Amino acid sequence: MTLVLDFSGSQTVREAEQAAAKLRESLAAADEIILDCGRIEEVDLTFIQLVLAARKSAERDGKSLALLTAAQGPLLKALDLAGVLPSGPHHFWFEGKKLI
Repeated sequence: MTLVLDFSGSQTVREAEQAAAKLRESLAAADEIILDCGRIEEVDLTFIQLVLAARKSAERDGKSLALLTAAQGPLLKALDLAGVLPSGPHHFWFEGKKLI
């Protein structure tokens, strides 16, 4: 089962608990999770860390977690500030998952 999760607005340390719960619930419910981050207006390293941890959990459990579209706007800026490169081990931030 594929589940699309919408993240929008502010995704910072203030919303981390809610975002973490959303990711945990999704990983328990689906084999493929696709994050729609296109409407995020504010983001910090906390959200990036949560997504990276969720990807590790998904891989460990034989599941997948990807972005609907390549990182853009505030998310792309936060990745740049964090030093995340398209050629590095976290290239998934710069790819999109096409839905059938």
